[in-house]
Amino acid sequence: MKKICVLIDNPDRDLDHNILLASKLIKKKYEVYFVEYYKIYEVFLINPDCLILQHCRKNYLHLMKECKKKGIKIVILESEGGHGGVYKFANRFDNYVLKSKNFFDLYFCWGKKHFNRLIKKVPKKHKHKIKLTGSPKNDLLNKMYKNYFFKKEKKFVLFSTKFPNINPKFTTFKGNYKSLLDAGTVTKRATDDLITNLYFARDQLIDLIFKTNKILKKEIIVRVHPFEDPEYYKNKFSKIKNISISSNGNIIPLLNNADHLIQYDCQTAFDFYATGKSSISYDFYLNKKLRSLLDIEIKKISKLPRNEKEFFQI
Repeated sequence: MKKICVLIDNPDRDLDHNILLASKLIKKKYEVYFVEYYKIYEVFLINPDCLILQHCRKNYLHLMKECKKKGIKIVILESEGGHGGVYKFANRFDNYVLKSKNFFDLYFCWGKKHFNRLIKKVPKKHKHKIKLTGSPKNDLLNKMYKNYFFKKEKKFVLFSTKFPNINPKFTTFKGNYKSLLDAGTVTKRATDDLITNLYFARDQLIDLIFKTNKILKKEIIVRVHPFEDPEYYKNKFSKIKNISISSNGNIIPLLNNADHLIQYDCQTAFDFYATGKSSISYDFYLNKKLRSLLDIEIKKISKLPRNEKEFFQI
């Protein structure tokens, strides 16, 4: 029986959809192993026929090279597929693919635009590795799986945060800053400008949450980005009874049950849209620079109030 190893980058975010993937592979008579990111050495103890990685960024290059030496096939199934917005995801992720193209055997794309963009950039001899497949992460939002995540609970307003670079959980601000520069898609001046604007955007989000609580008087859940430190938000809202902080577990139950999702340039907008609802962008609350960076695809599927009055009327 052939062995497949799946490296889990962030269990809260990645475990459920990889369990779905594993269930399909097991039915095909494969033996499947999950290995947590911080225990990479277990990959070589298992010695699988194939290793599935959540991305092909710089920190995985050494692992990919070693696997290639040992004859372990590498498949890339990105944990993030809605590339765009303030972090220049499309260019950054494409650069990662181009730098690692000699070491992976297959790269699975979430959608047609992702596939069409990559297939133009990858050298001819590597084009056969790029496949249009979709992602099991999105498959979890299919109606056939909805009952696993739907709970009849009191409705609430969901806010999502997106500030891991200025509020890191697992790394440091200095390390994140260096990673942005090393990605090579933006200059130091542009990076400094981005960081300044992210601090401003976070302050605006905090202010909007306080106002929403005061005006709507509904239960509010703040969903913290999986790579952000939730303590920052717990401290901010600790004295307000009906505002709670969510930072663990799969976000899908929250998306299924929320009345509204309030976000800015967040990939979660795609997941919320798949539940049959449109998120609300708070870009009206931000400056011109941040509004100009909003991903065009996210804008298409989001409600875009022009001011605070329209926001509270939605």
